[in-house]
Amino acid sequence: MLHVVDAEGLVDSVFVARHTSGWEETVAEARRWPPARAERVCGVPAGDIAAAARRFAAGRSMALWTMGANQSTVGTHKNRALINLCLATGQIGRPGTGPLSLTGQPNAMGGRETGGACQLLPGYRRVDSAVARREMERAWDLPPGAAGISPKPGLPAVELFDALEAGRVKAVWIVATNPAVSMPDAGRARDALERAELVVVQDAYHPTETSALAHIVLPAASWPEKAGTMTNSERRIALMRRALDPPGEALPDWDIFARLGAELGWPEHFGWADAAEVFDEFAPLTAGRVCDLSGVSHALLDRSPGIQWPYPAGAAPAGSATNGPTPRGSNGATSAGPDEGPGPVRLYEDHRYPTPDGRARFEPTPHRDLAERPDEELPLVLTSGRVADQWHTMTRTGKSPALTASEPEPFAEIHPLDAAGARVEDGEPVRIISRRGQATVRARVTDSLPRGVVFSPFGWGALHAPAGAGGLNATTHGATDPVSHQPELKAAAVRIESATGGATDVAARLDGRDRRACPPPTTRADTRPPTPAGPGRKGRRARLEGPSVAIVGTGMAGLRVAEAIVERAPGRARITMLGEEPDPTYNRILLSKVLARTAEVGEIELKPEHWYADSRVDLRTKTRATALDLDRAFVRDAAGGEHPYDALVLATGSRPFVPPIEGRDLPHVFRFRTTRDALAIAKAAERAQRAVVVGGGLLGLEAAAGLLRRGPDVTVIETADRLMAQQLDYGGAAMLRRQLEALGLTALPGRSVTRIGEDRLRLNGGEELAADLVVIAAGVRAQTSLAAEAGIETGRGILVDDELRTSSPGVWAVGECAEHRGTVYGLWAPLAEQAAVAGASVLGEPAGFAGATTATTLKIAGVDLFVGGARGAGEDGEEIVVSDTRRGLYRKLVLEGTRLAGAIVVNEPHVARRVVELLRTGDEVTPALLDPGGDVEGEAADDHGAIVCSCNRVTRGELVEAIAERRLETVACVARATKATTGCGSCTGEVEELIANASSGGNTDVKDSKLEPAKVDA
Repeated sequence: MLHVVDAEGLVDSVFVARHTSGWEETVAEARRWPPARAERVCGVPAGDIAAAARRFAAGRSMALWTMGANQSTVGTHKNRALINLCLATGQIGRPGTGPLSLTGQPNAMGGRETGGACQLLPGYRRVDSAVARREMERAWDLPPGAAGISPKPGLPAVELFDALEAGRVKAVWIVATNPAVSMPDAGRARDALERAELVVVQDAYHPTETSALAHIVLPAASWPEKAGTMTNSERRIALMRRALDPPGEALPDWDIFARLGAELGWPEHFGWADAAEVFDEFAPLTAGRVCDLSGVSHALLDRSPGIQWPYPAGAAPAGSATNGPTPRGSNGATSAGPDEGPGPVRLYEDHRYPTPDGRARFEPTPHRDLAERPDEELPLVLTSGRVADQWHTMTRTGKSPALTASEPEPFAEIHPLDAAGARVEDGEPVRIISRRGQATVRARVTDSLPRGVVFSPFGWGALHAPAGAGGLNATTHGATDPVSHQPELKAAAVRIESATGGATDVAARLDGRDRRACPPPTTRADTRPPTPAGPGRKGRRARLEGPSVAIVGTGMAGLRVAEAIVERAPGRARITMLGEEPDPTYNRILLSKVLARTAEVGEIELKPEHWYADSRVDLRTKTRATALDLDRAFVRDAAGGEHPYDALVLATGSRPFVPPIEGRDLPHVFRFRTTRDALAIAKAAERAQRAVVVGGGLLGLEAAAGLLRRGPDVTVIETADRLMAQQLDYGGAAMLRRQLEALGLTALPGRSVTRIGEDRLRLNGGEELAADLVVIAAGVRAQTSLAAEAGIETGRGILVDDELRTSSPGVWAVGECAEHRGTVYGLWAPLAEQAAVAGASVLGEPAGFAGATTATTLKIAGVDLFVGGARGAGEDGEEIVVSDTRRGLYRKLVLEGTRLAGAIVVNEPHVARRVVELLRTGDEVTPALLDPGGDVEGEAADDHGAIVCSCNRVTRGELVEAIAERRLETVACVARATKATTGCGSCTGEVEELIANASSGGNTDVKDSKLEPAKVDA
């Protein structure tokens, strides 16, 4: 464009001559680049380049650019080229003109003003200036004997991580950023953090991919929890006011730094009382500088919507801060006012620039190719960026269900011809592979980008990407611009291949990847040694090379931990599972089916025998753990065997709660907790005439449902005034009781058992009931004795943090034995989430469990139930209740505005599935759901993103795809492929329907044939 401006006489020659320098050298380079040559290099038609140049020179024009221009080894040249164009056409210092860099961070301008870059001191002073250093040393009142400020600039981010990896830097303090995801060559950045002797992370959010690698995590206040200032792109300073108190021990960042300074022996230098005093120390340091804001204070900002700098001290009379801008003078400029400042509203109106001679400088911008060019092995160029609904590395926005619903997983946009060449199809999981690492994403085939280029967002790190998928920046390289030190994040040589088979990102990291570095730019020396395995760090294993993992407990939560480890790093970990039950891990939720004879024990086993051997999982049944030796890191079993570990996971579950009832140990009294219990009750039921279940909660009703199929009369005794009192309101409980009594069950809420005899029992009112079979299912208690005896902290459960770590280093706890933030969970969905988090954390991957909304989908004796979220509406909320006793339907929706806050749904599974999705995403409630006659089922059938299996979060689309692609014909096959139906089993009916639809759609000749009986799992 500059070539065209010069060739066609569009240069503002008067402006260039009077106010600039360096024009001749710059235009000489531009003359080497006619539009035709530029077209051959960049692909933009020469005619478009010429037309754009003419339009830019013709009137008032601005050049605005974002981070994509900066994140390049020639980012400074790109910025200079845009500035050159503005200077050549005189597009500066006038309304509607000028160059404007739209940087990526909220307070980037304020960070520079305060000296936040590695080469700066406050007021845009350079640290390598002796004058600047002396000014700051006087302002900071350094004692005469102090060493003073080093003249050597600090290390830019990429070089800092190089130094950490090489051992030249031993400690790092990371504040409010997530470099384990955002840094180029993220695997190398992770290695560097693992090698550091001290990593301190100061953040408002934990865990992040970076804080998971920290030795110390300092909780910081977030934006609405602290006061301060922000400076926007037009130099306008605004005051942030605290709206909330920081939670827990969180502090504003300045307070954390001040406390450290005081502890290091300088309390008088860090003795600020509040953020206003910090600002009052900073503002005078800008006096006389280009960003002079020495006249600004928090008090002034508090009376103003914002103040532009320059605003020097003494510029406005006392008390004038509420007056607003004063009238314009004859020259059109605004005189001193609190909203615009006493200086020029627009910089450079006087054409004086912050250079030694006051002239703006042109600079030649010769073309330079990419630092890493595509080749035969890596034929594509990867460029990255953000998506609209997520910010940076998703540490905050990734917690929003509504935002994550719009883009639930990472993706790669690929040109159709590139996709065909790589033999991948739209929607298929693919790997992006570079010389440094890999990431697994979902392919989106589109012609919206040029051939040879792949776009993928970088924000998904290990916390938000699917297990083992890795982060995109594991593929990028660390070559940087020699001036700005910005890395070339927008261009890396990669290839695309199908993700079927092959090692996951975690497995590749544990194995040790081929880490051939990209050719470094000539401007940056790189003498780093190869990275050895990171040392273990106190309290955690920083890098587990083929770890040995012991899992105490062979229940569902323990197995899911093993699955999570195997999924992330197949075959890399040696896993030992110890459990006292004789059977392999089974679906405990489906024990009532064993009791009812609708399933055999083998049918509810969750994994076939060969899975354990194939996955390096040593399953030890009938092996009860009796003691933990935390110092020597082994588990002792009842036979005296010792099982060493690198990581220990306690999944000891819970034990039945047995009320102190006289006669509870008689031979016809049973607990209901294990397969052995279910088989024993089933055998006793063959002779029983009248059975009583003590407990009307979930466990008791499951037992009652199984007994109903066995023949005896069944009565449920519940001390609360309704069934399932912890989950249901009175309306829902009444509907459930009505449905169960229609099936032949008798329910006696509000009663308790005081004595059990040989053939009858006595209730608290004195009456007696005949009972030759009694099942006690009054609840469970967390099994914590093994942990407590070893000295691990316990409460109602084993106390764990958000990573499911216990108080003992290297030990995690999950499931019904774990207590997280005061809650012990008994429902499968949160327990499965806990297990996934623990499995990741054991491998050194960041993961966090932030708690869960109590929500469950159940099927009890054929009655479908969903309970989730708030039980009732608050002051501003609403409740919609629909009850149809004739059809046995009940629906209670708790609304906050147009969004769902909670629900109870009886016998409407299609409504329940829609409710699950609305509670997850926070989307507005649809009219069909609010209308008792609305077509919610049809609405859900059209939504392939709707959750079908709420226990395992399997969507309709995932099921349809799996059934079609793998030609699945039974529920058992679907369960193995997707985990659907392996939770509570309430989604089995819909899965059967999807199988039937696929069968009839795929083969019309057999569409009416009978499906084989479905199994709940295999």
